[in-house]
Amino acid sequence: MSQSVPQTRRGGRVALALATVAALALTAACSSDKASDDKTSEATGAETTQAVDDGATQATDTATEDTDTGSTGDEGAATAGSDVLHIGFLSAPSVPDPDRFYGANGLMITLNAYEGLVKYEQGNHDNPPIVASLATDWTVTDNTVYEFTLRDGVQFADGTPVTSAVVKSSIERRIDIESGLSWLAGDIKQIDTPDDQHITITLNAPNSAYLDYLASPYGLKITNPALVTDNPDDLGQAVVAEASFGTGPYQLTSMVTDTSYTLTYNPNYWGGKDPVFKTVEITVYQDASAYELALEAGDEDLIIGSVASASQGKYIDSYTISAYSLPTFQMGIVYMNPNHDFFATAEARQAFYQYINWEEMVEQVIPYKGTLATGRYSRGAVPGDSIDIVYDEQPFIDYVATLPEGTEVEMGYYEMSMDDKTIAEIVAAKLQGLGLNATATARSESEIYGSWFEDHANAPDLFIQSNTWPDSNNGYLYGSVFWKESGGLNYVGCFSPEAEENLDKALETGDNSYYLAAADAQWEVMCNPTWDYGSDFVAAQPWLGNVEAAHTIAAPYTLAIYDLTRQ
Repeated sequence: MSQSVPQTRRGGRVALALATVAALALTAACSSDKASDDKTSEATGAETTQAVDDGATQATDTATEDTDTGSTGDEGAATAGSDVLHIGFLSAPSVPDPDRFYGANGLMITLNAYEGLVKYEQGNHDNPPIVASLATDWTVTDNTVYEFTLRDGVQFADGTPVTSAVVKSSIERRIDIESGLSWLAGDIKQIDTPDDQHITITLNAPNSAYLDYLASPYGLKITNPALVTDNPDDLGQAVVAEASFGTGPYQLTSMVTDTSYTLTYNPNYWGGKDPVFKTVEITVYQDASAYELALEAGDEDLIIGSVASASQGKYIDSYTISAYSLPTFQMGIVYMNPNHDFFATAEARQAFYQYINWEEMVEQVIPYKGTLATGRYSRGAVPGDSIDIVYDEQPFIDYVATLPEGTEVEMGYYEMSMDDKTIAEIVAAKLQGLGLNATATARSESEIYGSWFEDHANAPDLFIQSNTWPDSNNGYLYGSVFWKESGGLNYVGCFSPEAEENLDKALETGDNSYYLAAADAQWEVMCNPTWDYGSDFVAAQPWLGNVEAAHTIAAPYTLAIYDLTRQ
């Protein structure tokens, strides 16, 4: 069984600042007088959590006081003793098929209804270890042969047991669907199932990142074989849109298109404890302000990743809402298009990168969900990866002085992200101050994943994102999508052959020095450098407990509902 490993484009992942769809737009002049302590000390993501958690603790201890959120202190009491959890999605996700879903907020469904062989450990770890899920043990030989022992006694909701044959059929479905996720099944040569509890996957070539492929929130999930056997024509792609076929603690039991979803507890779940929340009611909102008002009125219990940046401060100061900023692999990237004259040289791109005060940008626009990047990969992905972002305006000023007066510079931002709009407008104003004819224009997803990849010259001179992420916590999974010429998130097609060569060597050997060498080479071309590390901003009713422990750095916009408590 052979499968190539393409680098796919991922619709629905552009900036993914669904958190800022609201009409609560920031202006270029806005600033925060109460930037959290972690911003002044360049704290890590863990410290960011602590700074915001101080407000969360305050919210729990004094939940009877009123604040500027408009809450009364008694709101949310109606659900505080219930086994129903009420949450929302800011816009409806695409079909919640674990072999097709490649977006953001729908992870709340796919990761609570489906499980893989392994996963990243929950909690706020910058570099979380891979731990057991449906596999309890595994051995790796030559980065090519992966042998797994399956957890005993696992069943689907209908009582079907999970065996090695079921895992094999799940892998085959992932590959046969040929979606943007198929490559995460791996480049497989052979699958052996010597007995019901053991499965061996042999790859065509060494892949030191294969466990990270499997642990990814978008990685292989085990599905009920009935999904395929009962629906051979489409491999169950139609029915999985309205029900779930996984081993997770919850099942998708109802859905009203673009309106609502209901998850109910899976009584056959192997976890061994009775969850606090037996039912999860998910309402789809089209406006962030409406979602926030529902939280403040007690109609919703939780918002994760979808609080407008303009609203985050009020929840940190609130006595009736708990606020958290939980570290993720999300980061900000600035794309500089080498296919245009303005950024044709690495020197020009480096000069622009230094011209912007990125630390100030974080504090001004995203103070509660961002920190200045300290590495070239996503947070904690590669040991030893470290940068100090330099702020020095002079090289870019000198470069601009060589250009004709009024030289045009076009900046793009994802049309659904108010944060990115604000950042683009701030940068455009700064460039206008140098005599450049700089504009900031909204760009659609169809452009970004369509015409830009047809011809990278169709992309603007600059494209700034504050919130994107790799598929997994691994240097190869980062570099392959952002840095490789064919990378699905390399919007401007800029790459370094040396970086690609080192990424491939790192994948084969697992030698960390190759990842560092790849980053050095990519930094030389300076086309799409990181500038911030992002977090999931969570606003929740103060009685909702264990929020941090239920969060995984690798899976934005979601929590493990099974592990949430009432406090």
